[in-house]
Amino acid sequence: MGLVTPEPSAAAAFYAGHLGMAIVSRENGIELSGGLLRLFLDPGAPRPLVLELLTCDLLEARLRLKGFGFEEIAWKGPGGSNLVRDPFGYVFNIYSSPSTFESPEVELTDSRLVKPFVGGLLLSPGEAADFYGELLCQAPDLLPDRSVAIESGLVRLRFRQAPVSQPALWLTSLPSAEDLVALGFKEVFESVFVDPFGLAWCHDRGAEDDRAVVTPL
Repeated sequence: MGLVTPEPSAAAAFYAGHLGMAIVSRENGIELSGGLLRLFLDPGAPRPLVLELLTCDLLEARLRLKGFGFEEIAWKGPGGSNLVRDPFGYVFNIYSSPSTFESPEVELTDSRLVKPFVGGLLLSPGEAADFYGELLCQAPDLLPDRSVAIESGLVRLRFRQAPVSQPALWLTSLPSAEDLVALGFKEVFESVFVDPFGLAWCHDRGAEDDRAVVTPL
């Protein structure tokens, strides 16, 4: 994920100090790890979050995305930014490099607060789930909070119904809503919070089980 913010150092301190993410690099911008997720912070005027997908075959990925109706914004080839917009308005950077898949070790931290999903808020999350399910050849799963997830290898996408459309990340149920507000998050609608740097987070308050187990006396 890529986030452009006027205060990348402050944002890095916030995510590391409050969400348990680890700062793993400061060479080109700031890179943080939250388990399977990577967050890249760059200085500049605020922009919406850019999601990133990795590929070992950039040409094949480009052709496949075009076939599915992605709009090309910029395509600079290997090692550069290859920005595409999906039919739902989300922007992805399709990145490839010789070292992308060299190491099987991808989970550098054990983040207990950030869930390993990227995705977004949509009026019709089922449409997005069906679209990406076909793209990634993986059937969507309906989760207890009524969000829809597609898990294909290391790609973990999740979409939730909301009155706005924007990228979103997920938090576990460990912090309470009150804890999040105390940290500077603002609840914009039910279980959806925006942090001080503009990222939207869905608060996973835990599965709501509608079944009961009855034990005979």
